[in-house]
Amino acid sequence: MVGSFGKIFVKKENDYYDFEDEDGNNEIPEKNCKKIISENKKLKKNVPDFVLDKFKSRRSIRKFSDKKVDWKLIYNIIEAGFNAPVAGGIQNYSIIVIENEEKKKELGRLAFQQYWISNAPYLLVIVRDNHRLMELYPSEGELYSIQNTAAMIENMLMMAHFYDLGSCWVEAYDNSVLKEFLEIPREFRVDGIIPIGFPLENPKVKKDSTDAHVFFEKFKNKKRN
Repeated sequence: MVGSFGKIFVKKENDYYDFEDEDGNNEIPEKNCKKIISENKKLKKNVPDFVLDKFKSRRSIRKFSDKKVDWKLIYNIIEAGFNAPVAGGIQNYSIIVIENEEKKKELGRLAFQQYWISNAPYLLVIVRDNHRLMELYPSEGELYSIQNTAAMIENMLMMAHFYDLGSCWVEAYDNSVLKEFLEIPREFRVDGIIPIGFPLENPKVKKDSTDAHVFFEKFKNKKRN
């Protein structure tokens, strides 16, 4: 709306830019308003393409910088995971955050000598509990439990990538040995170790074309009506 001094007030929550001037006012000169609105429209239009590009560019990272990662970013990554869809509304997972250097090295040893994971500033160990889902869904509860943690881990991997952090879903380890080391109850299961840090590599991995795996109306039918 037009203010008393011929300026236009732009609500920050409706735009992608912070329009505060040097005095902290949330008003901008009218002559600049059209340009900013135009730029915002372009930015909003490009957001879905940007997100898709991020999905297409994510790769598993196994070489990490020793640069420290802000805990707030790690917490946001965990939050992204905990907002994944879950069967029956049951979040059947927990996360153990590992920062201690000696503990990270030992985890690398226990994960079949994958010592590279200890170079990441953080290791997130994903722990799954099947019991509540199996009580609710006796025949498919374990499957749903696995799907829950898989969706949660995928959210975390992508959130890390949005922060330009590297990550990898590590599953090669002896579950019983890992549980003993981390004092995880016997009835639970470790579903992954996720190292997170700033990447020192940009792997080029060739993916199948999407069209090769898309069918219409029935399996193997490539013709769209």
